[in-house]
Amino acid sequence: MIFISYARADAAAAHRLAAELLETGVPSLMDPPLPQGDVFWRDRLATQMAPCAVMAALDSPAADASPWVQQERRGFAGAGGVLHGRADGAPGFVTSLRAAWRRHATNERPDPLPAAPDTDTDRIARANADDLALARWQAAHPPHAKAANRDGDRAWLADDALALRAVPGQPGWYLALAPLSNAVYRRFVAASGRPPPATWARPSFAAPDLPATGMTWHDAAACAAWLGGELPPERVWHAAALAGGTGGEFATIDGGICARRAHHGQAFASGAPRAADAYPATPAGFSGLCGNTWDWCADSWPAKAGQGAGPARRVIRGGGWMDDARFCRIDARYRNAAIDPDASVGLRLAWRAAGDAIRDGRTPA
Repeated sequence: MIFISYARADAAAAHRLAAELLETGVPSLMDPPLPQGDVFWRDRLATQMAPCAVMAALDSPAADASPWVQQERRGFAGAGGVLHGRADGAPGFVTSLRAAWRRHATNERPDPLPAAPDTDTDRIARANADDLALARWQAAHPPHAKAANRDGDRAWLADDALALRAVPGQPGWYLALAPLSNAVYRRFVAASGRPPPATWARPSFAAPDLPATGMTWHDAAACAAWLGGELPPERVWHAAALAGGTGGEFATIDGGICARRAHHGQAFASGAPRAADAYPATPAGFSGLCGNTWDWCADSWPAKAGQGAGPARRVIRGGGWMDDARFCRIDARYRNAAIDPDASVGLRLAWRAAGDAIRDGRTPA
C-alpha cells in the first residue's frame, strides 16, 4: 500500500495521483476521515500509515509550510521509505512509486478510489456560529478578575496565580510568562461549565503543572476573558519572543535550540507536553515560547479564495514537541481551524493596561 501525504491545498492533486495509481493496479491510501474534535488524530493517522510500505509525498509550498504534514513524513516507517514528487505534476512519479511498491508489496488489492473531500463551507459556517456563541457567552459571564495587580513591568491575574510581564515595544501590553496550566484551566471549566479538554483523558497530559492543551480557539478565548485577559495578538507574542536581545532564531535562554533548551523533535504521535519550567526561560523571563506547545493567538488567518468571509482559522505560534526546529523559530507561524482542538495547541494570556493604552493612543479593553 502507498500512503499519499499532502497538504489540504493539494487535495485535488492527491486525488489525481490516487486515480493514476489505481489505473496501474497499485493500492493507495490518503488521509483517512478524522472525527471533528479528535485531539489525538495523529494516533489514528499513525495506525493508518503502519501497513503502508511506501509514502508518496506531494511537495508544494503549502506542504513545506505545514508542521502537521512534516510531522507525518518524519514519522513514516515503511520499508520503501518516502518518495517525493511535485504536487503540480512530476514526470515519472507514478512509475517510481509503482516500482518501489512492487519491491515491498504484500498481497494487497487496490481499494476503491476515495471520494473527493468536502469543501470547507460547512466548517466555516460552524466557526462563525461558534464566534457568535462566544460573544453571547462572554456577555453573560463577566471576568473572574476585572483588574490585574501591577508593579512596574510585572502584572498578576487570577488571584495572582498568573504572572505577566510588560512586552517591550508594545505599550500597555503584558504577556504571561508561561502558558496556562491545567490547574488554572480547571478553575475555568468548573466555573463556566465549558467542556474539559479531551487531552485530560490521558494522565500524561492531565497533571496540574502541565500546559493546558486540546481546547478550541473559542474555549481558549472564553477562558482568557474569564481570567480578565485575552488571547495575545500575534504582534505582541512576537515582540515578547524577541525580548531579551539574544539575536538568535529561537526564544530560548541564548537564542539557540537543542534538547536541553526546548521540547521539540519528538516522534510522530508520541510524547506529551512538559511543565513550562522544565527548560530555561528566555532572558526576558518567558517560558515555553519555543517548542512544547503552540499558543493560540487572537488573529485570524486569511481565508483562502472561494471560502468567503469568516475567521475560520486562527494563528498559532511557538511550535510543539513533535515539530522540528524550523517550526519552533521565533518567526515561524501557522494556523489551525478555530473549531479544531489539538493535543499540541494551548493558550497564553495577554492583558492590556487601560491607562497605558490610552497614553499610546489606543482604545483600552
